[in-house]
Amino acid sequence: MNDPRVAVAWNPCVSYPLNAPFHPSEEYPEYPFSGRNFVNPSNRVYAAVRDSLHLLGLDEENFGKQAWNPLKSLVRPGDRVVIKPNAVLDINHDPAESVFAVITHGSVIRAILDYVFIALEGQGQITIADAPLAHSDFRHWQTLVGMGDIQSFYENVAQTRVQVLDLRTLYVPWDYKSASARSELREVVARDPCGYIEVDLGDKSEFGAWSVHDIERLYGSDFRREDTINHHSGGHHRYFVSGTVLEADVFIALPKLKTHKKVGVTLTMKGMVGTQGDKNYIPHHRIGSPRRGGDEYPDTGLVQESLSRCRLWLYGTFLSRHNKRMDRVYRFLFPLLQGTQRLWDRVNRFRYEEYGGCIEGGNWCGNDTAWRMALDLTRIVACANKSGALCDSPQRRFFALVDGIVAGQGEGPLAPQARHCGLLVAGFNPLAVDAVAARLMGFDPNRIMMLSEGAKRSWLKSWQGGWEKVQVSSNQWLLPNILLDKTHRFLQFTPPHGWKEFMEIDPYQGAIPHEQDMQGAEG
Repeated sequence: MNDPRVAVAWNPCVSYPLNAPFHPSEEYPEYPFSGRNFVNPSNRVYAAVRDSLHLLGLDEENFGKQAWNPLKSLVRPGDRVVIKPNAVLDINHDPAESVFAVITHGSVIRAILDYVFIALEGQGQITIADAPLAHSDFRHWQTLVGMGDIQSFYENVAQTRVQVLDLRTLYVPWDYKSASARSELREVVARDPCGYIEVDLGDKSEFGAWSVHDIERLYGSDFRREDTINHHSGGHHRYFVSGTVLEADVFIALPKLKTHKKVGVTLTMKGMVGTQGDKNYIPHHRIGSPRRGGDEYPDTGLVQESLSRCRLWLYGTFLSRHNKRMDRVYRFLFPLLQGTQRLWDRVNRFRYEEYGGCIEGGNWCGNDTAWRMALDLTRIVACANKSGALCDSPQRRFFALVDGIVAGQGEGPLAPQARHCGLLVAGFNPLAVDAVAARLMGFDPNRIMMLSEGAKRSWLKSWQGGWEKVQVSSNQWLLPNILLDKTHRFLQFTPPHGWKEFMEIDPYQGAIPHEQDMQGAEG
């Protein structure tokens, strides 16, 4: 956490290999399974992960030798290591787009797993874990990323058990047609074998200074607002944290490079949602428009606000009851609301050329809630000890590797447009990594509250000075001073609808580097 170095390995020619368990394209000197033809010539992702570790200068004196152990300063023999990919959902809500614009690819997981295995020297425990959305099919996710083949390879060849955990307590399949979850299919199970711990941040929470009125408007994830409010009332700010995460000595985040409708970008810090067993502990927004004391949607006029309030009433009155009869009433009423909303959208598109649809659920740049939750959860992962008590210093070693081989732009995190980038961003401090990744996307970290406010927290920005102290190493000549660059837009990602013309670097400033400049600037 105290090291602000960031590495950017960028090669647009790199793409995901097809065949699990995603062996490397060649037997590198340090490869722990050499001599047995465990190679896949099409896998260039492994080399990109290796390059990102080398760019950080890790174990530099042994690079190119069998003894190279790049993670030895992070992972020690006997450690409990948690690797947390982005496994948020097993589909892309936009059926025309790749699911790998949503989730971390298995080839990235396998490559970092090999270097953890080297560092453990046969002693320790490896767990791959995440808490996806309540309606995500975790088994399907495992199939998509080749997790079964990776586990089998490690068990049969390395004689090492790689544990894979679904950390959430609630699973309920989602009915996309009726936009609801059938109550009789709800499964509430404590899936983490280490259990869960309520971590109370109290006045150290980002919500610590909020008024009772603010707290009473909170909205979580499971329609029952009273549960979320109770977890954040009376001076308490509680989160339901995975015991496996808190018991870890090392936490390695493997997030996806993509946009996010509530916080702007979902990278390392927003990905900490995946450490929570019950997401209804997590505030997502405050109900209503700013003039009513909320941040759910902008002040959009009487008609749209009435439709939005009606939607909230349907959720709170029917879906929150979790019984079949109320489900049936909801499935009858919801199409009426949906039809009215579509009609109003058509009217607005006729009136306003730039209209992109209604904003709901805190999905805009005015959301003043979700970024606070992301910082709270990042602080817990960094500074909460094994019993859940918050400490002043980091309690586990941390590393992040952002998967941007295929990234997601537009309506992320669940319906992004796939964007092939061939990019990996790696480092030890989540704020530094996320700021560099956001800047590569063409966004201004100072316009993203999760990053700009994070830079004011000494427990997170653990280095002295500003962005200029973040040292970026890359195979691209334009990148070492990326956080001080106010002109280049680099990848020029499309932001979510509710963030357009807000977080982008000013498009009228400076020249834009040509794509061939970025591809040919190695060295």
